[in-house]
Order: sequence, then structure tokens, then C-alpha cells
Amino acid sequence: MEIPEVLKDASLFASLSKDQRDSIVALGKVRSFEGCDVVFKQGQPADTFYVLLHGSLRLTVEHPDELDLLAETIDQRSAIFGMAALTKAARYNVTATCNNRVAAFAIEAKGLREIIRQEPIKGLESMAELAQLYSNRLNNARATVNTMCRIFASQSHKTGLSHVYWEAE
Repeated sequence: MEIPEVLKDASLFASLSKDQRDSIVALGKVRSFEGCDVVFKQGQPADTFYVLLHGSLRLTVEHPDELDLLAETIDQRSAIFGMAALTKAARYNVTATCNNRVAAFAIEAKGLREIIRQEPIKGLESMAELAQLYSNRLNNARATVNTMCRIFASQSHKTGLSHVYWEAE
């Protein structure tokens, strides 16, 4: 598996030059994880950005009441995750947990940001792609929450729970 080809297929890096992608290859290394391994946890400093090589993992938003919300499943070769490493906050906003054996190309975020800055026009295209990926994930999460609310409303009317729930407040 050629890492430069995987990076070229990753939407975030598609607009970058071959030289920039080669520089990114020099920053990273292939990491392997087993099923149920946690790649990173929500709230941790985000210092690594990942490109999936193979396997499947889930991104969840953790909640203190142990009601974690599945934000997305990542299972496509060249899919990116750990995007928070490229943001100003640089803290992971989800937890990434492997569903099975995963191989990912792990890229040191500080160096990646510097490479993107070297060519501002191409860097801007990459950041626009990052914004689009975040927007897509947000819209997917909204759709999931909307579906869950509809299911709850439907089930609560059938069982009379909505009456009890609303009176309790």
C-alpha cells in the first residue's frame, strides 16, 4: 500500500502538490490498532491527524451519563479522522474507538499545519475541504438526533410515556 496514493485519494489532501504530499509522508508513520482500542479520547490534546488505511472505527461523543452518541463510523480507505488536530482549539471533540483491526497513517499535526501554510492558496482549499467534512459530519449527527427524537416521540405516545415525562418536569 503506497501512502502517497492514499493521501492523494484523501479529500483533504487532493489539492496539495505532490511535493507537499511527499512532505506529509515524511511526517507520519503507519500505526496499527486492535478491535476496541481507543485511538484518541474526547477532550485530549489533538496533536495527531489520521488517514485510514484499512479497518473500521467509530467516533462517539461522550456524555457524563454514559449515553455516548455515535457521531460517525469511519470505514473507507483514505477517510480522515482526528480533524480537530488542524483546528485552533486542537482538542479532540470525539472519541475514536476501533471496531476491528485498524491501520492508519498518523501525521504529526504541527508539521502538517506548517506544510499547509507553505502554499496559502492550496492550504485554503484544504481548509475549505476540512470545513466541508465538519459540516457533513454535523449534518449527519443532526439527522441521527432527529431520527432518535422521532423514534422516542413515536414510542412514548404508544406507551403513554410522553404524558408521564412531561408531567415530571
